[in-house]
Amino acid sequence: MPPESQGRNGSQYNNNVAASQNFLDQQFLVGTSARHFQTEFSILPPTFRNSTENQWNGVSVDHHPFLCNQHGPVETDLDLRPRTKFSNNQKCSLPISDAGYFLLQEYLVDFNVAVPVFEPNAIIGLFQDCYNGRADGKLLSWIAMKVVLAIAHRLRAMSPIGVPQDAENTQIYLEEILGHLPAMMNERPSLLLCQCYCALAFLVSTSYESQSAAIFASTALRLAQDLQVEHRYNGHDITSEELAQRQRVLWIAYSLDADQSIKAGRQATSSVEILKTDLPVDDITSSVGEVRAVGGEFRINVFRLHAEMSVIQTDLMLQTHAPISSRTLR
Repeated sequence: MPPESQGRNGSQYNNNVAASQNFLDQQFLVGTSARHFQTEFSILPPTFRNSTENQWNGVSVDHHPFLCNQHGPVETDLDLRPRTKFSNNQKCSLPISDAGYFLLQEYLVDFNVAVPVFEPNAIIGLFQDCYNGRADGKLLSWIAMKVVLAIAHRLRAMSPIGVPQDAENTQIYLEEILGHLPAMMNERPSLLLCQCYCALAFLVSTSYESQSAAIFASTALRLAQDLQVEHRYNGHDITSEELAQRQRVLWIAYSLDADQSIKAGRQATSSVEILKTDLPVDDITSSVGEVRAVGGEFRINVFRLHAEMSVIQTDLMLQTHAPISSRTLR
């Protein structure tokens, strides 16, 4: 089995939050819970679930109502707080489905567009499975969902409309994810596992205790390289879409590892020669990794820029830490 409103600043906001909290607490006391408590999650035994929630079915990026919205977190009257349930000593914290959908779209617009850890349709489908009771026994699906929610809250906490509760929500998801690290370490190498480590590396790197971010980054890079080796022997079993996403995740992991290495003052886990792959393509038709100015024509492929910078960083650390007699500038 798997693991387990914010709005305006100021006194008016605080009063609204307090009133909302009291109202929700009263609801839970009398047994009238938020909607995601009514629909349950696949973290729980099938006898606990009600699979009548269908609002997440059939959603795709092509018809996503939020992907054209403004960049940056926006104010909302939705209650974004995670609700925690326990069953057989297992814990799961998730927001109501409307809030989860809202946070997902913020993640896609404000983070994934520049750091394409997940293919949008794939992560939307994963959210659908988790909310509609189709993720039984899929540990990585729940971890991926929670890390996306945690990053969305981290972005809100770093924005002008952020409130302390955003940091608290992030910590709730992070602690539940870290509680499943032993199980993650026993998972077979897969694209989703590598994506979880990449997202977790970013999340931890923005935390107060960020020392372990380097471990997650180097683990993600090694997993990405394992997938690259696997493709050489089983390439016929991989779709072109997954292959393209594997290449993106490889460069994301490489960039994360290079960043952590230069901060620590040591050589990176790997070099670009060992990767044996080309830099991400700056394809204007796909817009992967591309950020555009609002109301203007200026554009930059942040994803490719990060990859290029990581190559410079790893080369710099290699030259800095190599024996003096073997140092050569490129």
